[in-house]
Amino acid sequence: MFPELSYSAALTFSRVSHFFGAVTGVWFFEFSVLLLGAKLNKSLFRSYLAFSLVMAAVSLTPWMIIAVPAKRCFPYYPEPGTLYLPYIVNYVLPFSHAFLLLDKAFAAAEPGSQKRKQIFYVLSGTISAWLGIASLFLLIYNVPLTPALVPLPLIAVMMSYAILRHQ
Repeated sequence: MFPELSYSAALTFSRVSHFFGAVTGVWFFEFSVLLLGAKLNKSLFRSYLAFSLVMAAVSLTPWMIIAVPAKRCFPYYPEPGTLYLPYIVNYVLPFSHAFLLLDKAFAAAEPGSQKRKQIFYVLSGTISAWLGIASLFLLIYNVPLTPALVPLPLIAVMMSYAILRHQ
């Protein structure tokens, strides 16, 4: 699939992608709070941000990804280091918190309102993409399942629709 990509380049790309992935949860949490017009708990946000930044920095080291061997149909796939489990927690925790905030706001919004429709599209688009991305973690731990990346494009479509149509 990528015959011209060297092993060292694949390892570097994997670590860099994990670097950026480490901050997506905290960004989405902040986005959700702003979307809902809710009050941001600054100490909680700072905790999420600090943990995310530590995980981002660690992502560039062998403590996060020790190698990129071939797995299933992928010529290079991350092999977890000793700090990979906290990375997964860093991914799950802020997203789950944001999903709970969105779900609570969805339930409280007036049926048929623009806000309720907007929250529906943001929540359903993000959850479908989130589940696809979460499936990537299974193969990292050698669970013989090909990641379900089909829903990933849905987030762009549904978020765009939610923002443009239901301002």
